[in-house]
Amino acid sequence: MLELVSALANSQRALQREYQKALEPMVVHIESMVPIQKRMTGILPPQSVCDELVDFYFNVLETMYPIIHKASFIREYKEYWDGKSENDSLLPRLLCILCFGTRFGPSSSGYRSSIHIPTACVLVRDWLDGVRNKDKVDAYTLQTELLLRLAQWTIGVQKQAAWAHFGYVVRMAMEMGLHQDPSDLAGISEFNKEYRRKLWFAIMEMDFHLSLARNRIPLLGQKDYSCQPPRNRSDSELPVDARVLPESKPIEQVTDSHVQAFVARTLPMRMEAVELLARLDATEDQRRILEVGSRLEKILDVINDRFPRHILGKGDKHKTWRVRVLLDFHLRRPLMALYRPVVVGRANCSAHILWGFLRSCMAVLRYLDDEPVDDRSIGSELSVLSLFVLQQALIEAAIDVCWFIKQAREVNFANGLMWVPPPNSAHGGVPEPGAGNYIWYVKPVLLVTGVLRF
Repeated sequence: MLELVSALANSQRALQREYQKALEPMVVHIESMVPIQKRMTGILPPQSVCDELVDFYFNVLETMYPIIHKASFIREYKEYWDGKSENDSLLPRLLCILCFGTRFGPSSSGYRSSIHIPTACVLVRDWLDGVRNKDKVDAYTLQTELLLRLAQWTIGVQKQAAWAHFGYVVRMAMEMGLHQDPSDLAGISEFNKEYRRKLWFAIMEMDFHLSLARNRIPLLGQKDYSCQPPRNRSDSELPVDARVLPESKPIEQVTDSHVQAFVARTLPMRMEAVELLARLDATEDQRRILEVGSRLEKILDVINDRFPRHILGKGDKHKTWRVRVLLDFHLRRPLMALYRPVVVGRANCSAHILWGFLRSCMAVLRYLDDEPVDDRSIGSELSVLSLFVLQQALIEAAIDVCWFIKQAREVNFANGLMWVPPPNSAHGGVPEPGAGNYIWYVKPVLLVTGVLRF
């Protein structure tokens, strides 16, 4: 037994050394005296590969965090390959985009070795440091800062310090005035006003989830910004030279910006849940927790109504799956964070909270079960992407379910007590007050083993 443990420990140390070595940038590009723009050009893959990776980025990541206006970027991108580009910020943004596609693009396409991500990240950081020394703050610099964070997260770089480092990005955005609604700003086109809203809410969402992952409240509260949510319109419907932008489409209508437009309108409610969680006496106020949690659950019901499970087999299955998971995740994660301290830390937890928490744990674990797989076998690639976004939530949900199972084993089965509330909504039934001692959830806990397939 000791020999086996020793062998496993040696294997783990060997893997860690290999991983750390893989994260080292290429010295030939980092310590070169060649100008930074030429060094960035030197690590670019062929144009045909770049085209595929850029397309993958806009089809996937921009759904979650709309950072770049696609039409404007593609125009600059084509100018670069035609030798007409004059924007120095294109290359660092392009490198970050290629990092994402290299890390998460389909492995069957052979793009996993298209670009060396650690080297690209260091070069982009050097470019940003050079810009910072000139006290230059503009939308391109802010875009690059955001994209660099995403590129670093793809290989696990600075994950622990990401929350602290992201504070610089938030303050940079505030220095640009993005936290203020641009409706009354003079000298700014209607397109730029809308783009400022989209960029601000992308920053707010990233800050929100980073803070939640570190058990911290977001850097900004509801009273720290006045920016209004962006329109529910696709980028193609927001021309750069438009004097008047079209009105927002109904929130239930799917567009390129549907996810951001929907979750942006729920941000104040989610912030309220996190701010309540940060109070030292939060677990004492179960009535308030129930009130906020019930409102989040109602929005989850709306999502389930608009994106029912049976539509996953129709049309663009992967996009529909991605939209459904992202919308659900944005609401369910703060809900679970709100309920967890009450469920785990108190013996007299409300039955509604207990049941809602278990249902959410099981819903998170079922994300990958719902994932569509077609003949192209790209389902596994979307699983990797989901882990990039949902990794910690999946781990936490699995641990929480194990805690429920442990509690269920302590139930006294002498009298055969096993009462389960009848489901009456997308989240299951609500037990009657006083139904305690964990008896009422034994059956769903025993069934959860069918979900734990990973």
